[in-house]
Amino acid sequence: MALVRSSDKHGPVLDDEMKTEVEGELRAGRSTRAEPWRDPEPIEDEDAPDETELIERRRTEETGRTREGGE
Repeated sequence: MALVRSSDKHGPVLDDEMKTEVEGELRAGRSTRAEPWRDPEPIEDEDAPDETELIERRRTEETGRTREGGE
């Protein structure tokens, strides 16, 4: 019976090397770099509403009114 691999792009040796490279970061649940400037920048979604817009939407849904006071 043949061993089924979930990765078709890399060989088993490269898969193990890649797994070892990210193991510490996955265990820590955060960045493990000593210099913060080496961390990749977070991806910002330009279409995502900002925090104040989300708060205003929630208030509108709860009260049934807009910011101007009308319905």
